[in-house]
Amino acid sequence: MEKKPKLSKDERIKKELRKLKSLYKELPKNKQKLCEKLMGNAAFMAVTLEDLQEQINKEGAVVKGKNGNGFTVKNEHPAQKSYNVMIGKYTAVIAKLDEMLPEDMGQSKLGKFLNG
Repeated sequence: MEKKPKLSKDERIKKELRKLKSLYKELPKNKQKLCEKLMGNAAFMAVTLEDLQEQINKEGAVVKGKNGNGFTVKNEHPAQKSYNVMIGKYTAVIAKLDEMLPEDMGQSKLGKFLNG
């Protein structure tokens, strides 16, 4: 079985953005405009979070290093720190986008999107 070439980060973001935009295509144009920047940020963060997860899974959440006195210390991996901050921001953006969906569309469409 042939392995598909991995998409670039930019291509993955565009793919994620297309999926998000498909959820909001039935909104009035003025509301779609309001959502555009949030959707772009959500797509970027979703892909970046995937990359950070992959890095953490490969390298671990804790890294060993030496402090200024030459002692070996364990610290949180920088990717783990970034992930922890970004996941909160991503959750806030998704919640804001969810608020913009009409109630009859909201939970089912966004829930389906987030779950696959």
